[in-house]
Formats: sequence, C-alpha cells, structure tokens
Amino acid sequence: MYELHITNNIQNSITLVPDYFIDRHLASASGEFVKVYLYIQRHLKEEAPLTVQDIADHLNLTETDVTRALTYWQQEGVLQFEDPEVGNNPVTGYSAEPIDSASSYSAATKEMPLSVPKKRNLTPTVITTRMEEEGLSHLAFMADTYLGKTLSQTELNTLFYFYDGLHFPVDLIEYLLEYCVSNQKKSMRYIEAVAISWYEQGIDTMKKAKEAMKIYNKNYYSVMKAFGISNRNPGPAEAEYIKKWLEEYHFDLSILLEACARTLAAISQPSFAYADSILTRWYKAGVHTMADIKNLDNQFHSNRKSVSKKPEKASAPAPNRFHNFEQREYNYQDLEEQFIRKVNGLDQPRS
Repeated sequence: MYELHITNNIQNSITLVPDYFIDRHLASASGEFVKVYLYIQRHLKEEAPLTVQDIADHLNLTETDVTRALTYWQQEGVLQFEDPEVGNNPVTGYSAEPIDSASSYSAATKEMPLSVPKKRNLTPTVITTRMEEEGLSHLAFMADTYLGKTLSQTELNTLFYFYDGLHFPVDLIEYLLEYCVSNQKKSMRYIEAVAISWYEQGIDTMKKAKEAMKIYNKNYYSVMKAFGISNRNPGPAEAEYIKKWLEEYHFDLSILLEACARTLAAISQPSFAYADSILTRWYKAGVHTMADIKNLDNQFHSNRKSVSKKPEKASAPAPNRFHNFEQREYNYQDLEEQFIRKVNGLDQPRS
C-alpha cells in the first residue's frame, strides 16, 4: 500500500474550509462547483465585491458555469449573495435580468448548521421524573392524543429528544406531531426523521415550520393539480419524483408545470415517469429557466431542418387478425419530439 506524505513549505495566508462543507457537500458537488466555492471563500476576507467575470476568468470557466455554481450553492444553503438591486427572479434569486459580467455581488457564508445532536437513552426513572415537568407533561399528553395511544418509554425518550436535544419549543413539537399525523404518519421513527430534517433546515419555531410547509404543499399540490389530480395526496413514488425535481434538479415550479403540460399533450394521461424523462433531459442540458427550454426547442427545430428527409419505409404487411397483442410501450423522446413539432405547426399537411 502506498503511503502519502504531504509537505508544504510555502508561507502564505490560509483559507479555512468548514468541516460541514467537507462532510456534507464535497462528495456530491461537481468539481467546477467546488472550485467556485473555494475561490469565493478565498476572497471573503478581502471584503471586495466579485463579479461573475472575475471568477470565470480566474478559474478558466464560462460565465454560465459560474452562474450555475452560484445558484447551486445558494440553493444548498451554503452561500448567500447580497446586492442592493436584488430583484425577484424565481430561478436565480439575484436579479430580474440574467447575470452577466457587469453584475457584482459580495458573498458571505451563512452560519453553518450544527451537526445533529445525538439522542441520549434516558432511563425509565429519568423519564418518569421529566414527566413531572409542566411543559413535558403537557407535551406527552398531546402526543398520546395525536397518536391515539399511550407512548412507550422508547417513544417518550424520542419525544424528549426533540425538546432537550434539538431544542424545539413545545409548540413546535406539537405542530410537528400535527403535521405528521395529518399526513397519515404516526410512526415515531418517521416523526423523528421529519424533526431532524427541520433541524438541519434551521426550522426552530412554529412560524418557520408553517412557512416551510406552506411552500412544500404549494409545490407538491400544484404538480398534482397540473396532472388533473385533485382528490388525493401524492403517493410515495409520486412524492419521490417531485422531491427529485425540486431538491436534486433545483427546478422552479414553472418548469415542473411545463413538463406536466407536455406530458398530457403528448400521451393524454398523467405520467410521472414521462414527465421525469423530460425533466431529466432538461437537467442534463443545463436548463434553468423557461427561456432555456425555448432555446432547446429552437435548437431542435434547427437540427431537424438541417437533416435531409429520409425516404419513407415500405409499409409492413397487414398483421394477422388473430395474432397476440403486446402492451404498448411509449418512446418518451419520440413523443416529446412529436409534441414540439405539433405545437409549432411543423406537422401540418403540405398544400
């Protein structure tokens, strides 16, 4: 096995990288995104504004690459950007106009969230003693009411962990229980997972929790409504698709709704798998705005026009009327191309 010995004889200033960044983001972020983060981190102490062009020139990247990295880190909650002329662009969050080399931003790191505290295993005696506290006694009673049973020692231990370990106030824990039960989730293991997720997001008051759930519900139910589904909550598989589109692909809601509309126009029925094929293709193509989608459509038209028309294949002989039929499978890419041609009038019969 090789041994790695590192020496550094260069006397220079030092740029510190938070452990949280290494533990949570280093493995999942692309190399270009990491380069942009490190460069910004290097220049924070100078308190001088950086331009997109400055970063791109120094790192040998395009300005589009830098913009994509900035958007990624802001959505990950690692960096925030302040500018006196901030607008309400729903995609980048910087300005109503696209970011260009003349745009200047000063970056500041957010306070990194603390690592999730470990849960202690309280003894039955300690739990009994804690139950005598007025706030925790009320909390245990509310938990019994919401879950429809008397909590076990293990479940009480988890409930007190929300209060002692995560430092959630009593009203936030009550809202946590209400939220999970309203979604037909009464498992304490599930409730604990939601609590940890809130802790990692910095949700430490009932007001913050309600605002976060308002945004969550709006996005999820808007997608369901776009598919014409309004009489139920998203199923587990459907929720996973939406979660991927919002949290992994970082798409704005308008892009999700566009994919839903194209799905219905192409196959005349809701299909999360079909919409996922569209959104995955857009994600790989670097789509961030509706304008990017339009550019892709225009590029598709140009490519189609540049390719000479292939001779039509001879029609196949009529099948035997008694043959076995197989279930139809959709070619998502072909259907998407047909849809784009249709809405742009390219499939109209020639005069």
